[in-house]
Amino acid sequence: MEVGAELTLRTEPDNKFSKTAVQICLGDFSLGYVPDYYASEVVHRLLALGRQLVCRLVQVNPHGAPQDRILVSVKGVWPDI
Repeated sequence: MEVGAELTLRTEPDNKFSKTAVQICLGDFSLGYVPDYYASEVVHRLLALGRQLVCRLVQVNPHGAPQDRILVSVKGVWPDI
């Protein structure tokens, strides 16, 4: 994994823990999930609207806690209401 790598965001509607789960992937490999407070309020909503989101790897911390090992940036455009 290299800083700047483009990652894929995938909704996971059958996730048993959260209906708004959004998985972060590098190719076919799952790196983890968008934290639920971001996924449910922003990311999942934008993906459901068909919005283009760009997710990039910002930092790797191999010695951090599992939930803190990668830092990503997600960019998109919020729809006009």
